[in-house]
Amino acid sequence: MSIEARPETANLIVDFEVVNDLGSSLDLDSNPNLAFGKVATASDSENVGISAPDSAVDGNGAYHLENYRSAWRSAYHASTADTVWLNVNLGRTEAVRRVVVKWGSYAPPAYTLMGWTPGMSSWVTLATRTSAGGGTHVHSFSSDQTYQYFGPSMSGANRYDVKELEVYRWDY
Repeated sequence: MSIEARPETANLIVDFEVVNDLGSSLDLDSNPNLAFGKVATASDSENVGISAPDSAVDGNGAYHLENYRSAWRSAYHASTADTVWLNVNLGRTEAVRRVVVKWGSYAPPAYTLMGWTPGMSSWVTLATRTSAGGGTHVHSFSSDQTYQYFGPSMSGANRYDVKELEVYRWDY
């Protein structure tokens, strides 16, 4: 016995429902990525056309799409002692409990996550990561970290890239 799909129903989705099975009463829609689409800046960039800082806050976790790179990549640094940074301006001061850094191919051996608000005399260290390596790094805070700018500062390698820099009000 063979079953044939009729052309008019072969790709038809009849019903679709998303179920929150996280065991939490938190409405995930109320905890958006505050960095999405905001202005990002960096100490430098490899190629402003395809690896500009804003690529790290475009909401696209993919690394390469055809001739488009959706990640920020620093310029090459001959000295690994050079300090390189990337940050996002949230547009206003926000109380934050979670910052996620998704590293691309060039991750630092260690880095410091920083916060700052205009009027402050210096940046504040929120977290330090040693033996960082690549991948996704989640920084959770037990109390509000209230700043307008967030981002990593790093040294120890010749080049760095960040696929996504995400900032959230709550740690879920």
